[in-house]
Amino acid sequence: MEISDYLHHLSTQSLKRGSVIFKEGEESDGTMYFVTEGEVSIFIKSQDTQLKVNTIKPGKFFGEIALLKNLPRTAAAIVTSPSARIARLDRTVFMQLARVNPEFLFAFVRLILDRLIIAEHTVKKLSSKAKRD
Repeated sequence: MEISDYLHHLSTQSLKRGSVIFKEGEESDGTMYFVTEGEVSIFIKSQDTQLKVNTIKPGKFFGEIALLKNLPRTAAAIVTSPSARIARLDRTVFMQLARVNPEFLFAFVRLILDRLIIAEHTVKKLSSKAKRD
């Protein structure tokens, strides 16, 4: 079974532009999300503004920290396309998917590492800019 086939069996929710899926700092409910249609953007607070740090397109996921670590949300997730359809995965569903399709787990770990590398590069850039200023 392909990952996308498995996701099509999950219940999805349709949301309109501006719908807030979760807010930065919100308590974790232990779930992550997959975008099946539309786009969801990820925002962090930076001083008095919201800074867009990522846009999640169909087939991609977000909110994985809450699933893996059960920590408060580190960013806000907001629908930025005219509409979006998202699937919600809790720990039980995630573990079932990982057992059914080990390639999913490998792809998941790779994406987590990619996000970590991007975050490290961003911190280094900001740090070197702060030293120059």
